Amino acid sequence: MIPVPLHLTEAALAEVKRLRHRRPEAHLYLRIGLTSAGCAGLSYTLALESHLGPADQVFRHAEWELVIDRQHLPHLSGLRVDYSEDLLGGSFRFDNPNALRHCNCGQSFALRS
Repeated sequence: MIPVPLHLTEAALAEVKRLRHRRPEAHLYLRIGLTSAGCAGLSYTLALESHLGPADQVFRHAEWELVIDRQHLPHLSGLRVDYSEDLLGGSFRFDNPNALRHCNCGQSFALRS
């Protein structure tokens, strides 16, 4: 398996594991991707999925098999995914060295050219 191009913190892995226990499937992949969204153009996606697509690349990270669409790989290289909780609840946090700017609400970002 190819070395993983991103990092999930222990807190992020623990939250994914907690979410995993809600799903009945025997084997699930953690998909990390991008979608068009927000005022800056792009947003991150995280999903537990049981199937792979033809453009998917699989990476091993801790006890997880991460899936990233090959088209998104250059934009996610070096990404750090964390999870934290505050008074309003918990959320995943993304630190991407490829991000040029973030929108004011923090929900979307633009990539470096």
